Amino acid sequence: MVRWDSPLKPDSDMFYKNDLAIKEEKPYKISRNHLAINNEGGRIWAIDRGSSFDTIVNGKEIGGQSDLTRTPLDKEQNQLILGPATSRFIF
Repeated sequence: MVRWDSPLKPDSDMFYKNDLAIKEEKPYKISRNHLAINNEGGRIWAIDRGSSFDTIVNGKEIGGQSDLTRTPLDKEQNQLILGPATSRFIF
């Protein structure tokens, strides 16, 4: 259990370290821990990690107001939009 008054350590918080940090200015549309990409049994998944706004994966909304929190990625080509469809964070 992590106490709020103690410094965080990498092994105490799953969101402690991100592989990609994106600098954003107001109005904020992405979160610091917006998305994870995981290999699960040879299948690659995009997983929204509790963002307030959507993640859009190949046109499908996950996270935010959606009931979905994850979707598999295609083997060939994918498009990830962090935040709403109007976001400038398109990968």
